[in-house]
Amino acid sequence: RLLAWTYVGLRYGLGIALLQYGIIKVLPSQFPEPQGDMLLMSFGDVSPMGLLWRYMGFSHAFNIVTGGVEVIAGALLLFRRTWLAGALLSVIAMTQVVAINFAFDVPVKIFSSELLAAALLLLIPFRHRLVSSLFTNNAVPARHDDIVPLPAKFSGLKKPVKAVLVLACVGLMVDGAWGNYNEVGRGASFELAGIYDVDSITTTSGRAQPTVVSINHLQGMSLWHEVGERSTWQWYFVELVEDELLLSDFGSRGDQTVQRGQLTVTRLGDEHIVLAGQIGSTDISMELRKRPPPELLSRGFHWVSEYPYNR
Repeated sequence: RLLAWTYVGLRYGLGIALLQYGIIKVLPSQFPEPQGDMLLMSFGDVSPMGLLWRYMGFSHAFNIVTGGVEVIAGALLLFRRTWLAGALLSVIAMTQVVAINFAFDVPVKIFSSELLAAALLLLIPFRHRLVSSLFTNNAVPARHDDIVPLPAKFSGLKKPVKAVLVLACVGLMVDGAWGNYNEVGRGASFELAGIYDVDSITTTSGRAQPTVVSINHLQGMSLWHEVGERSTWQWYFVELVEDELLLSDFGSRGDQTVQRGQLTVTRLGDEHIVLAGQIGSTDISMELRKRPPPELLSRGFHWVSEYPYNR
């Protein structure tokens, strides 16, 4: 009885984890689309994990495929009749995840390894059947799973309670993923988002002046400065209230935002704006021109390529 309950716990624990990770890929919110600072940063300055996040975030379709595999594996694990199929698919999915986490130095190496171990443990009751059917080509009889016994008075509640719990868990996951999709994922938007070249600037500061301004869809703005052969940047949260851009950051405490400035937005055209106001104690006015999308985002999909386009 204890062993049967152990397998139930493993199935549901692994199934729910896979559903959660799969849903945030199908509704892309785990890996943000490359934009803003991601596109301006030198390739050599990107961390291994940052490289993985950009690689995964680039393709919506690839996220749906990988997330879909995890969702299917998780769903199959929730039912006794499809336990084996779910465990096999989970081993395949988690082997890839573990390899990626170790190869790209992602912090969740131990947790992903535990999920892979759980998937392998779920195959133990089927080990002889798998060897016989896959390697000896012998027929195997139907397997009669050990059903976890319940008191007779509760036996009629088993299926309804399970359906309610599963639907509630999945509903909460989808609701959370949909919210993240619209707030920080591909569904998020900000009307000033883009990369802008500074055409002209007037300021009371004697420091190096920004040459590029990046505003992303998560309402973050970076002012990029050229210092010698390297680029540095200042980062702010931004909030657009009518035509006023409010700038803030976390301050010295790091647990709350502190207002750092206010800029008035004047639109001179679809791709041309002026930001004028104050950042800190510095008066500043910048005329900005929006860059066209870079090659990475504008290349698009091609069924046939006469020559490899590998830049």
